[in-house]
Amino acid sequence: MAVALVMYFMPSSKIIDTGLSIVPQAENVDANIQASSNVAATKSIIEQAHFVGSETCTSCHQAQHQGWQQSHHSQAFAPANADSVVGDFSTVSVNYSDGVAVFEQQLIDSKTQYQIRLTPLSSDSSDSIEQIYPVVYTLGIYPLQQYILETHPGNYQVFAVAWDARKAEQGGQRWMDLTTSDATDDTLHWRQYFQNWNSQCASCHTTNFETNAAFATNTVFKNKTPANITADANSNKSPTFTSTWSEPAVSCESCHGPASGHIQWADNKENNEHVSKGLVRQLATEDYWQFVANEPIAQRLTSNNDATAMPVIDGCANCHSLRQPISTISHESTQTDWLNNFEPTRVREPLYFADGQIREEDFVYGSFTQSKMAHAGVTCLNCHDAHSGQVKGYDAQQLALPSNDGVCAQCHRADVFAVETHHHHPVESESARCVSCHMPERTYMGVDERRDHSFQIPSPALSQLLDTPNVCTECHSNNSDAWAAEKVEAWHAASPIIDNGEMDFADWLLEFSRLNNRLVQARTDNEDTTQLISALTTLENKRYTLLASTKTPAMKKSMLLDTMPINSQQAFDTLVLRLSDDDVVVRLAAISIIRNFDISHRQQLLMPLLKDPIKSVRFAATLALADLLATPQFISQQNNRKNKRLLKENVRQFIEAYEYHGDLLGSQMTLADINRQMKDWDAVVIAYQRALQLVPTYVPALVNLADVYRLQQADNKAEPLLLKAIAVTAENARQAINDPGDIYAFALQQQASVEYALGLLYARAKNYSKAIVPLDNAVQLSPANTDYFYASLLMLDALGERNKALELLRRSPLTQNNEQLTALLRQWQP
Repeated sequence: MAVALVMYFMPSSKIIDTGLSIVPQAENVDANIQASSNVAATKSIIEQAHFVGSETCTSCHQAQHQGWQQSHHSQAFAPANADSVVGDFSTVSVNYSDGVAVFEQQLIDSKTQYQIRLTPLSSDSSDSIEQIYPVVYTLGIYPLQQYILETHPGNYQVFAVAWDARKAEQGGQRWMDLTTSDATDDTLHWRQYFQNWNSQCASCHTTNFETNAAFATNTVFKNKTPANITADANSNKSPTFTSTWSEPAVSCESCHGPASGHIQWADNKENNEHVSKGLVRQLATEDYWQFVANEPIAQRLTSNNDATAMPVIDGCANCHSLRQPISTISHESTQTDWLNNFEPTRVREPLYFADGQIREEDFVYGSFTQSKMAHAGVTCLNCHDAHSGQVKGYDAQQLALPSNDGVCAQCHRADVFAVETHHHHPVESESARCVSCHMPERTYMGVDERRDHSFQIPSPALSQLLDTPNVCTECHSNNSDAWAAEKVEAWHAASPIIDNGEMDFADWLLEFSRLNNRLVQARTDNEDTTQLISALTTLENKRYTLLASTKTPAMKKSMLLDTMPINSQQAFDTLVLRLSDDDVVVRLAAISIIRNFDISHRQQLLMPLLKDPIKSVRFAATLALADLLATPQFISQQNNRKNKRLLKENVRQFIEAYEYHGDLLGSQMTLADINRQMKDWDAVVIAYQRALQLVPTYVPALVNLADVYRLQQADNKAEPLLLKAIAVTAENARQAINDPGDIYAFALQQQASVEYALGLLYARAKNYSKAIVPLDNAVQLSPANTDYFYASLLMLDALGERNKALELLRRSPLTQNNEQLTALLRQWQP
């Protein structure tokens, strides 16, 4: 996405450098009893709270307001004016993918107004007329500032060319074209869905944002029911927007919730003892860490009047995460637990590398919650100032992070970690800094360097096995992963890393990758694999131990579950136990695996989770069980009445939530999924058509809708969808040819699967001469796929070319290890 990430916001922690335990003072019981009498009144104030604006907060919180004014949050989104615009609009011409953009400004009624004049590449272009767009808003501030144009009333798009706000000596103070493709129908083109501000940016760049999207019938998604969405099913128009927000920035109330109740609390002296202070969302302002004798890392002390760690992270995760919204109210609202408002995206490929390092834009949460630091109770606020959003010690003038690792030394003893025996680099060098090894940078949008927050120990040996990045060879670029692995192994032999001797996730993943690679090679070489399989079985037992351990971070547990084969009773029992795990993300991972089980096991295991206290868990279980409502046996059973009512109510809430966020592509695809399970085919078609209204080139929607038409025996409607999907996937493959191997391979596989579907469509129509072309294409694109090969052989046979098919069958290496192909060979042998 071409949207600059605002800086992380986060308050101070106190480090107690003593070997003594700290015992909290006894509470004033009388004061607590007195305060509790006002609980009901304060609760009412909170429930009725509304937004008042950041200026209202300034009168009492001047220091916090001043810090916030310097933050990226305060500049996340603003009306375009002389105070907010940092780009050069002095009639500057910039060549970009569509043609020429001229950035201009003029003085109207004593106010500077900004505009962008667009001249197309040629008169043959679909947008061949010169257009002038006023710049309506700015988006972000550093390292890039982007500009928002109103392409239709209420529809705001983020323009392709952004201002590089870095210093000139850093390569900045210039216009940058962020376009990744010159195709105007590319999903990342500035006029397309993923650059739509209303759907993709606004909720995290404003306060109290409501999308208010509608399709052609102008029926707003909010409170929409399945019965009243059919009228616009065949419309090709994108949704329209009448979006609203309270404040054009990430303000106080984005984090603390609507503040009218807080003002009432402040004005009412009788309520001033109540712990909530009239605030909708409570965030901890301080926590306490203590160095214990002979321990190199401080330990967290939880005071009885401190909020717990996770609500702090939850407050930040509202925006600093990959997630699907599932609320039916603005997500900057009254819910403290964000997992009732969102379903988090778990750490999996291709969004992350196989070892959990960041790959695509992950917005921190998924990365940080893997870390041992987060698991120990470290929060965003321990390293970042709550209101300026900067890392503690940040030099605002030099735009530089602290150079002395002081942030890390709050909890990690410098005499243990900031020494050459630990980091093995000259002490004053950049390579000796903690972040250089434990928070590697990855660059997005050309210049936006973002640090990994999983705080992993570099493992070039693992990178060698999994083809993942590692900081060693990023600096020592002339050397290999093998060279780096040898160096690191020698370091650790001479000076072991601080460790308790137990296998953790990183140790397990390294050993698993080694054994798995050796097993693959042994099978290729026809070697005996008995010992390797035995070793992997032992390692599976260690997987189960890690999953049961309270020392394993929840996100790591979800990664362990995602790759766990359910091939034994112990594996099954381990999985079932995770359904009652304390961590939501672990329960979600377990549900995603059980969703693939047969219907009776799903019903038995997941039905209780329809009553889970967390909405994201209930919704995941609902999606996994929805097909029960189309199962006659479940519907007819008298003893299922309560379960039927429970499931139907969860389905109703599920659909309501996803329709509320129906301007999101993921929402429409999920609505299609749940309705397909319930065999509500009209609703399925509507959802896929709406997905294609949002992104006309979205291949999964094209293919899935074509498959629905296949089921409805309407191949005449399916054919144009598949032809379009082939054109899109072929272009995707062409553009991915220079990308990392797995991305290019995925593009080829996607094209092959669509070619196969089109070939089967023609085969059903007995148009064999037409069918053989896409089937042969599928085989060429994915030569290891036996289904594609088998279908192409049958088409050759249907065309009277059995001898040719038989020769291909005999020569193919696929035949030997595939029962279906072997049977066909026996059948056709003379």
